[in-house]
Order: sequence, then C-alpha cells, then structure tokens
Amino acid sequence: MNYNDLNRNKEKIKNYLQKKFPIILEQEFKCPTFLIGGAVKDILNDRKPKDLDIVVLNDSDCIELFTEYHKLEFIKNSFGGYKINYNGLLVDMWNTNDLYNVLEYTYDGLFYDINNDYIIPIGYVWSINNGCVDSLNNDFIHPLKERREERRDKIRKDLCNK
Repeated sequence: MNYNDLNRNKEKIKNYLQKKFPIILEQEFKCPTFLIGGAVKDILNDRKPKDLDIVVLNDSDCIELFTEYHKLEFIKNSFGGYKINYNGLLVDMWNTNDLYNVLEYTYDGLFYDINNDYIIPIGYVWSINNGCVDSLNNDFIHPLKERREERRDKIRKDLCNK
C-alpha cells in the first residue's frame, strides 16, 4: 500500500459526501476542511460510517457561519465543537489551528482534504505496511485501545471470579 493507492479511491469519499452531506462541498465554505479518522476508512472500505468527524482549520467562527447559512441546528459537543444532525447523518465539526493536534483524537491518521480532494494518510500507510492494521477488516490496531480492552476484560474476569 502507498499514498497513491489510497488516493485512487478518493472518489468514494467525494461521492459519499455529495450524497449524504453535499453542503460541505459547496463553494461558499472556503475554510480548509478535513474529514478525519474512521469515516474515511469506512467509506474507502465500502462501509457506512457511524458519523462524520470534520475539522475546520480556522480560529474564527467559520463553522457558526456555515451552520447559520444553511440553517442547521446544532448542539455543542464535548470538545467545544458542533454536533449536527443532517437528515439523519450525525456530523461533528471542530475548529482548530493545528491539524496535527487532531491526531490525538483519531486512531487512523487518515484525513480527507475536502477542499482539495486529497487523502492525507499520516501514519496509516506505515501502519498497514508494518502489520498494525488487521488485514481482515482493515481496522487500525492501536496499542492504547488494546490495553483498554485488556483492562476491561481483566476487570470483568476479576468481578466474575469473586
């Protein structure tokens, strides 16, 4: 797998957005905008994402202007972003000044640059090529996630044996 392999399939993402969340592709929304993480992976693997996580590289009220322009109802999410229900599709949007800070919140290291129609795989290709991704379902195997699941299983086992 290499970067070009991923970008050969980027039309899947653009088509999904055009079908499910077309307003994000409109020209009025000029802020640098990225679809991140699991949704990118799910769409590339022909699976329905549970939600869309979108990061806007901007420190202004770009998302608020976007929601006002399209008359979208939202609530503030746990990270200070906007949780939007768009025709049954859940969308979380955040402002940030540093795209790399977002890596802390995504296991996949996959970003789709909506404005420039390009997939940016930060660590994802390396993870596939070095066995950190389960080849059967293409799920990222994150060490912290595994440890959390091991701890949960140990707690269950301890509780059941008492």
